[in-house]
Amino acid sequence: MSIKVCKYFLVSTLLLLFFCTTASAQLKLVNSPYSRAGIGTMHPTQFGIQRSMGNLSAALNDPLSINYGNPASYASLKLTTLEVGLQGNGLWLNNTTLQQSTGSGSFNYIALAFPVAKWWGSSIGLMPYASLHYDIKAERYSPFADTLFTEHRFVGQGTTYQVYWGNGFKYKNIAFGANVAYLFGAQDRLARSYFPEIPNSYGNEKDEALLMHGFAWNAGIQYDLKLKDDYHLILGAAGNANTNVNASKDGKWTRVYVNNDQTAFLDSVYVYEKTDGKITLPTKTNLGISLKKENKWLVGIEGGTQQWGNFKNFGTPDSTLTNSTYLSMGFEVTPDYRAITKFWQSTRYRGGFRYSTGNIIIGDTKLPEWAASFGLGLPIRKVNSRINIGLEVGQRGTLKNNLIRETFVTATFGFTLNDRWFIKPKYD
Repeated sequence: MSIKVCKYFLVSTLLLLFFCTTASAQLKLVNSPYSRAGIGTMHPTQFGIQRSMGNLSAALNDPLSINYGNPASYASLKLTTLEVGLQGNGLWLNNTTLQQSTGSGSFNYIALAFPVAKWWGSSIGLMPYASLHYDIKAERYSPFADTLFTEHRFVGQGTTYQVYWGNGFKYKNIAFGANVAYLFGAQDRLARSYFPEIPNSYGNEKDEALLMHGFAWNAGIQYDLKLKDDYHLILGAAGNANTNVNASKDGKWTRVYVNNDQTAFLDSVYVYEKTDGKITLPTKTNLGISLKKENKWLVGIEGGTQQWGNFKNFGTPDSTLTNSTYLSMGFEVTPDYRAITKFWQSTRYRGGFRYSTGNIIIGDTKLPEWAASFGLGLPIRKVNSRINIGLEVGQRGTLKNNLIRETFVTATFGFTLNDRWFIKPKYD
């Protein structure tokens, strides 16, 4: 990589870390009650470019960007590519009577990909996998005594990350590939109940810690049909089967005294030591098709399923999870990629929409999710790279049956840096 690009990357990464730290210090963590289900809210596997196009990934094979969602795309890389990204979130929760807003900022992903040979591309990277961030209070009367008022508090926090290595291979018009990821991270869940209207009464608290430390994978295939006049029709499929990931957990039950949100821990009623087990991650499949004219435009559509009904935590299913299906569509347009001196002419304009039936069910009510997105790929003069910014606005959940609806805004900011590596210069 050239000295200029290295300097630019170093400065940009430091700025990203600075803004990430500043945002995290100023904003509270996103309080998403629905992250209580399963292992938390799943992070998208798409980077900023794909997220601006409705999370398309199955049938994308850009030679100058990384597409983790379908590792077959690595075989189409022409230059060494480095991707870094920052993400900011705003979340508004409301039911029929109340509303709350929270936000967060984080350093989102870093990945490197490079062509090993004309028929082989490889990628490594680090990004979040799932997050647990909720703080819920519930007040109710005991079913055993109409006058016994109880207050419950549920708190969860923690993030699971993945570091991956993937390879894609091409033979004529067909490419196939796979990613192997190591998942790691800790999650803590706390459940507390007590009787605020009874003086000097005691409550109980359960505190459980979960640690994931195992491997997962996904694979994909693409067929790139080259048409005349630089048109390409691309068919793609990607996904994974049920995967058992190693995990361990421990916890304890404690008797507590609570007064005005001040908690005094009295003694441990029960402690269970570290237990090893498995977390079953569900089957995921997605199919897509796209049509593009090289360096001009691209349109695509894809759909898929996730079998969250098969999820198990140490052999126990989660009744709040259900199978889901999704549909997404997106586009990218570049007015004139050769107009180097005309900034907005060589900018890439992206947009998309996605809809999912949702993987969470409360009672008989499913919680759908939808989002619209828009993004720009801004060219960096004198280097073959871009600044990618994107904005996604959407909702998850419903107001039916006094449930909670989440309205979210997600902003992404990152760099796609391209250069030539591993190529020996030749002189005549």
